[in-house]
This record gives sequence, C-alpha cells and structure tokens, in this order.
Amino acid sequence: MAKHLTCSVAELTPRGRGAVATIAVQGTNAVDLVERLFFPANGLPLSRQPVGRIIFGRWRRAKDKGIGEELVVCCFGPSLVEVHCHGGQAASERVIGLLESEGCRRVDASYFVRSHSADPLIADAHLALAEATTERVAAVLMVQYRGALSREVGKILRLIEVKKAVDALDALQTLDRFSVVGRRLLTPARIVFAGKPNTGKSSLVNAMLGYQRSIVHDRAGTTRDVLVATTAIDGWPVQLVDTAGLTSVIGDPIETEGVVRTHAQVALADVVLLVTDVASGLTREETRFQRAVGDRVVTVLNKVDLACPAPWAWLAGHETSAWTGAGVARLLQAVSRHLVAEVPPPGSAVPFLDRHFRAIEEAIAAVQQTSWPIARRAMLRMQRAD
Repeated sequence: MAKHLTCSVAELTPRGRGAVATIAVQGTNAVDLVERLFFPANGLPLSRQPVGRIIFGRWRRAKDKGIGEELVVCCFGPSLVEVHCHGGQAASERVIGLLESEGCRRVDASYFVRSHSADPLIADAHLALAEATTERVAAVLMVQYRGALSREVGKILRLIEVKKAVDALDALQTLDRFSVVGRRLLTPARIVFAGKPNTGKSSLVNAMLGYQRSIVHDRAGTTRDVLVATTAIDGWPVQLVDTAGLTSVIGDPIETEGVVRTHAQVALADVVLLVTDVASGLTREETRFQRAVGDRVVTVLNKVDLACPAPWAWLAGHETSAWTGAGVARLLQAVSRHLVAEVPPPGSAVPFLDRHFRAIEEAIAAVQQTSWPIARRAMLRMQRAD
C-alpha cells in the first residue's frame, strides 16, 4: 500500500505519568488513516461515525493477532481526529508508532498547535495549559486561552495607533502588574528555609508539605545538603528548599560546604523564610541577614510550643510550631501574599511568558517617550511566537 505523508500526528498532552494521553491526527486523509488502525466496539467504520461522538474501541493493525489496546477516538471533521489512550509513555508511543507506519508524520505539540491556530497568544495559552500543575494555574491560563490577553493586546495596539498615551500607558502598566501572577504560573517560586542549626527548619518544611520530606533530629546540623520538594501554596506552584543553615562548626568541611550552598540558594530565592528559635530570639548575625536579604525575607518565630511564658512579644515575625502545626496555616497565607500581593480580578488578561514580559516593558518605556513606532513593534512582537 502506498504511503503518502499527508497527515501529521502530535501528542498534545505532556510526556510523563498521566491518566490519559491525547494524540491529534491532522490532514486530508486523517479519518481514513485512523480507520485502518481503530476498530470501534459498535462495529461502524470511523468514516460513518457522527462528528463529535466519543467512540470506544481497540487499536491495532488489521493483520495483527490479538485484541489490541482499548482507547477512545473522536472525529472533529474530515481532517482532524483525536485519539485518547492510556497516559503511559509506552501506550502513546505504540499509537503514534502505528500511525507513523501508515505514513503519518510526527511533529511536536508546539508546531502542531501553532500551525493550526490563527492567534499566537491563544496558541501560547493552549500550550501552557498542558504544563499547568494546579487548578488555579489552569483557571488563569484558560481565561487567556479564551482570548483575554489577545483582546487586551489588540486594544493596546489600537490605542498606540491613535497615540492615546495616557490610556495606552494605563493598560500596559496594568498588564505589567499582573505579570507578577504570570511569572508564578509555569515556573515554581523558590521558598528557601534559612537560619541557625536546630531552629526547626526541616520540621517546618515537613509541616508545610504535610509529609516527611526532610529528616529531622534533635541534634543540630542534621541537614547537610539542599533538599527540594515541589508543592503548591494557595494554588501557586512552589519549591520548598531546605538548607543546612547559616552557621557551621569551625573546621568541619562538610558543614562549611552546607553553609556555602545555603547562601547560594538564598541568592536564587523568591522568598526566604528566616527560621529562628523563639526562645533565643534573633542574633546579630540573623539581623544582618534580614537586612541583606531585604524584602524577600519572612521571619518565622518557631518552637512557640516550647517557650512558656511567651518571651518573644517584642519580636516581629510569624509565630509557629512545626511540631504541633500551630501558626503554619497563617504562615502559608503570608507566603502566598508575599508571592502574589495583588490577584487579578476574574477574567483579567495576564501575560505569562518571557516574550510577553519583555514586550510589555519595552512598550511602556516607548509610550512614556512617545516613541509610537517602537511601542507598536514591541506589541506586535508579543503576538508573534519565537
């Protein structure tokens, strides 16, 4: 049988573990090609199935022995078919491999989505949705997929065209403010735990995660290396980074290296939780550390369950007990506010890629200088995928 590369196939769901994988087949003979490999349970050929109906069946070559893999197929027209199979990599590879053996050309999801979308910003959101790790992230991206960001950029372009500087600048600065949220959608924020040894940093990491990620012990210096755990705080993806601490035993090269790694992580952090034992208060070194880190630091007064009566009333910070869980929920809320101080109203346009952020910053500078051609080019670049 002659094979003609008139169809392309792409796995639209991200690679890795998942319940279901979505594979799209696009081309002039997409239905015919899938029909060779898909055997519906209702016995009707795929070409005779209603458009939009989800059809259960099995996937195999006609000549192969055996019953084939169970999956579902849906036709969206004569040139687009989606195959939904088990989310494991082996299952999706078998589906795609058989399609390739019938003459289908494999393309990546980005190429597939962009080549079939008239709006690059909507294509951006479509691809980003596949990477969403929380319901809150997906909700924000879904609004952009439905056109919120594209409509806002179009409005700003029209304001630039007629040189309405005040209105254009106001709209751009709103987008720039909401970029803070956009930066939290696809890249987890880094929350670094720092402090003296044995202040309860590892216990606090475990309390915030809800399971034991870090080994804890009453002996100081138990944590020697950097440990990272991924979770979400208030729906925002984050990485909790447990460190060895800010001080070490003189002459111990392992602990000294742990301190060096702690400071390296602090430099990369979005938020630093300075964890101190409330019974001992803040040392001069910790106070200097607060000043050095600046507005990225959140001070945590831990082990309040062990200090009675309360000697820390004069200290400024969030009171917690990693052991009992007291104050941990309030600390999580404080970290969330630190990450995203202003949550956009529902339905807002939110930029979420580096290309978007750069274009907005450049357009703001250009409008402020009334450099209209530069502002227009910046916004047009925002619409164009790299």
